[in-house]
Amino acid sequence: MGRKKKQRIGQNTSINRSYETTLATVVCVALLFILLVPAFFGVYQVSEFLKMHLLTTVSIFIVLLVVRDKKVGFLETKLDYLLIAIVVLYVVSIFWSEYVKFALAEALKYINYFLVFWLISQFLKSHEIRMVCKILFFIGLVSAGLAFLGYFKVLDWEGLVRFGRLVGTLKYSNSFAAYVSAMIALGYYLFQKEEKKQSVYLLGTYFLTLALFGSQSRIMWLIFFPGILIFGLGYPENKKEMLVKIVAITFIAFVASLFIFGQYPLYLKLAVLIVGGIFSYGIQWAFRKIAGGLNKKFLLPLALIIVALFCLLTYNLLDLVDAGRIINRFKSIDLQAGSAQARLVFYQDAFEIMKQSNFLGGGGGAWNVHFPLVRSHYYFTSEAHSHLWKTGTEIGVLGMGLFLGVFLLVVYYMFKNRRDPEAWSLAIAFLFIYLHSLLDLDLSLGFMALVAWSLLGLFNHKIKNAGGNLKQLKIPKLAVIGFLSLYFLVLLPISISVSYSSNLGAKDTYDNVVAKLEKAIMLYPLDAQNYATLGAAHFQAFQQTQEQKYLDLALEMSEKAISREYNNYNWFLLKAEFLLAKGQLEDTVALLQEGRPYLFKFENQVYADTANLFKRVALEAEEDNNETLAKQALEEIITLWERAQAEVASVEPRFLNSWAEKENILQYDPFLIEVIYAYDNLDEQTKAKELAQELSEETIAENEWLNNIL
Repeated sequence: MGRKKKQRIGQNTSINRSYETTLATVVCVALLFILLVPAFFGVYQVSEFLKMHLLTTVSIFIVLLVVRDKKVGFLETKLDYLLIAIVVLYVVSIFWSEYVKFALAEALKYINYFLVFWLISQFLKSHEIRMVCKILFFIGLVSAGLAFLGYFKVLDWEGLVRFGRLVGTLKYSNSFAAYVSAMIALGYYLFQKEEKKQSVYLLGTYFLTLALFGSQSRIMWLIFFPGILIFGLGYPENKKEMLVKIVAITFIAFVASLFIFGQYPLYLKLAVLIVGGIFSYGIQWAFRKIAGGLNKKFLLPLALIIVALFCLLTYNLLDLVDAGRIINRFKSIDLQAGSAQARLVFYQDAFEIMKQSNFLGGGGGAWNVHFPLVRSHYYFTSEAHSHLWKTGTEIGVLGMGLFLGVFLLVVYYMFKNRRDPEAWSLAIAFLFIYLHSLLDLDLSLGFMALVAWSLLGLFNHKIKNAGGNLKQLKIPKLAVIGFLSLYFLVLLPISISVSYSSNLGAKDTYDNVVAKLEKAIMLYPLDAQNYATLGAAHFQAFQQTQEQKYLDLALEMSEKAISREYNNYNWFLLKAEFLLAKGQLEDTVALLQEGRPYLFKFENQVYADTANLFKRVALEAEEDNNETLAKQALEEIITLWERAQAEVASVEPRFLNSWAEKENILQYDPFLIEVIYAYDNLDEQTKAKELAQELSEETIAENEWLNNIL
């Protein structure tokens, strides 16, 4: 009996070990897929986000199939509850959002991020945290490596380098800088923990630091330099040695970057890159050989001597005159610079959006819905360039408070667990991304958000192990599987719908376009753009055949587009075009008046198109001998002109000169022509003549009727 019992215990132990090993392997592989695939397309577009969501869902579903427990942990720490509160707010904001499509998209994103956070917090083992850090670090090295290959023109991939700045696979230099900064912190941590590979991690960290300088992100530089010093000063193990390595590697990378990103021949850039790598790789070896017989207080001077030798070598090799690119970038750091001032305007406009919503915000995508209506001068950006303000526009003051709460909790637990090098490193890595996201769009990019929430998951794991948490809330595994199934069922039709609508080609026939869009709408009826595109296809068929049924279908689709996204003035213009074609002149004027509160501010072409519609109404009304309606339509053009004048008058002079992409509305010839026509036909020839003198010679030559006014 005793032998059988011992044998059974041994078998159970073996089975448990096998199970733990299998689960650990599946979790790590799942995280590798979740993080690695999005890293190589950054995740910007709707289709890319949907791929990311599907990949996460399937990966976690497989993990749960391996888990044998009937209940799984769900909430335990304060960070758990704070993050789930953000997710819940985004989900419920769908019900009061002004465009459900945007709100649903944001809710799906946050569900995805929380699932990754939860997977890491619940199923990762403590000894596997380092493995995930290695995965993130490795992805950073690959992205930086591709960026350098693009910079040296070995690869001709679009987007790896932009305007001489390293972008990597993230497609945006500032976010790339935030990511590599976080990976530099992880690199120094891995350097301390991986004794046999210390030189390799120093070399990798040097390479990532070069990439940081190559990104030329001034905001990230301002965050990185004090941040990495705080990291070294607060590191709980071998503090002096860590600080010395940080100073040495950073200075070597900085000096090397002056030449690598300067105006030098390729062979010299490569020489400096390699020599800097040799110095970085050899630092640990030199320290082991020399520092054994030295007092630790000599380590910093020794590191500075090594850096000085590298500087002397590069100075003798190269002329510093052409090394000004990075230095000039540092000199251009100024809160009065154009990019800094533009961001301040975005934040002011975000505050205006918040004032127009209730304290719970306008739902996901509120910035995209409202910024054309509140902007204080002409600009176009789909992001508020601050995740704090973006959160405020979407889920209100409460959401902003929760987002700030993440920072406070991480800092609190970072110092509370400051003796733990892992917790300290993870917190600093996350804070690099978080602090930069306060001034840029990092967390609006799918991969960057995944990295940030993954770091939070790893950090949360450390918090749980440190103790002093809330009572753990467990939920049935079947409930999670059911939720994932529902999540997948929501994602799948949206993904197929986007596939149909995004595969429309210029050569597609009318029947093909209609068939694809009808399928897209059937699978995902929330996208106003699909209705508008389908309406435009029907209208084109009407113009070609003059069959009334196509015009009726076009009008029906435009009405549905407006009902889905009422705040989008483009849909009012579209419907007005169809009403005008149908001869419903009064309805056309009434519709444009209805949509006027949603007229995009400072949009020249929108003003010109609206004025043109009113002119066409006036012309047709004159043909119908409806002088009252004709006069009303012309007066509407003057009202538009007065509104445009008021808008431009409200703009600060410094912004009037920065409209590089578009002319000033008051100088935009297609709009001016319509206003001149209105003034001329309202018997105000003096004003018409004054405006006509502002037109270009080319425009006057193309419109002979203007000669009668001039």
